[in-house]
Amino acid sequence: MESTPSSPYWLAGVGLIFAFMSYRAIVTKKVGSGPDARTSSQPSYYLFVAGYMMAALAMFFLAGIHFHQQYGLTALVLFVVSIVGIFTIIHQFRKIARGILMQLKYLFRKRPKPPGPSPRSWAMASVAFLSKIQGKDYYLLGGAEPSEKRAKWAKRKLKREWEVLDEEDFDEIQDWLFEVGHRAEFRELIDKVKPMTAEQREQFVQTELAEIKNKIDAEEFEHRIDMIVNNTENVRNIGFMAWDLLRFIDFCRLGYLAGYMDEQETWERVFSAAQVLQSRFDSWTELMDNYFTGREFWSVVETKKDTKVYQKAYQKLQDDKKSPWNRIPWDAQLYRQDS
Repeated sequence: MESTPSSPYWLAGVGLIFAFMSYRAIVTKKVGSGPDARTSSQPSYYLFVAGYMMAALAMFFLAGIHFHQQYGLTALVLFVVSIVGIFTIIHQFRKIARGILMQLKYLFRKRPKPPGPSPRSWAMASVAFLSKIQGKDYYLLGGAEPSEKRAKWAKRKLKREWEVLDEEDFDEIQDWLFEVGHRAEFRELIDKVKPMTAEQREQFVQTELAEIKNKIDAEEFEHRIDMIVNNTENVRNIGFMAWDLLRFIDFCRLGYLAGYMDEQETWERVFSAAQVLQSRFDSWTELMDNYFTGREFWSVVETKKDTKVYQKAYQKLQDDKKSPWNRIPWDAQLYRQDS
C-alpha cells in the first residue's frame, strides 16, 4: 500500500510526539527551555499543554479513522489498545524504570554468607518457615534492614493484623502471646470437652452454636470439637506452644522493624521464646507439627485457604541443603548473647 502523509502511521507518530511533549511539560512543570520557558505559574503554560494534548488526540483520532477504513475494526481496536498501553508506559515510565532497576539489583545482589550455628541463627531458624512465607531474610532480626519506609510498612501490618495502634498496644499483645496466648483458651476447651459423653457433648455444641451468629465462626467451632473428639494430631495432649511462640518471635521482629523495640530488647525477648521452644520440642519437624496443629485448631478456614502455599514452603525448607533447618542443629546451645 502506498504510504502518504495521511497514512495512519504518520498520524500516530505525530500524535505520540505531541503526547510526549504534553507528558514532559506536566512532569517538568514548564514548556520550552531557557529564559523564554513558560512555567506552571504562567497562564500561557496551560495553553501550550492543552494545545499539545488536543493535537495528540486529534492525530490519534484521525489515525484511528484511517486504521478502520484501511484495515477494519480489529486493527482499530488493536490500535486503541496500543495507544492506551503507550500512554500508560509514558505516564508510569519512572516507576517502571525504577522497578526494573530494583529487580536487577536484587537478582545480582551480593549475597552474604549465611551465619553458622549460634544462638541468634537458631532463634531466626525457628521462624524460618514464616520468613519463607513472608519473603523475609532468614537471619536478619527484622527480616530486612530497618529503614523509615519499612517502619511505616511494619506499623501498617501490625495495625491491620493485630490492631496495634501504638507502643502500649504492642507491649500488651506481646505479653499476652508469651504468657497466655491461644494455648490457654484452647486447653480450656479441650479439658472441658474431653470427658463429656456423646450426649453431653451434643448438648454443649448446640448451646454454643446458638450463641454464635457468624457462619465462619460456627464452622471453626465445630471443627475444633471434631479435632478433640477424634484426637486429630494428638490435639488432646499438646500445649500449642509452637503456635503461640513462633508468632511471638515474628511479632517481635515486626515490632523491631516498626521501632517499638530496640535491637537489644528484641533479641532478649526472642531468646526467651527460643529457649522455651528448644526445651519443649526435639526437632524442627516436631516444632512445625505443633505449629500446624495449632494453626488448624485456630482456623480451619485459613488453613484450607493456604494449604498449598504452606506445604510448598515447608517442603522447600526441608529439602534445601542450605536452608536454616539443615544448617543449624536443633540442639545448638542457646544463651542470652552471641560469643
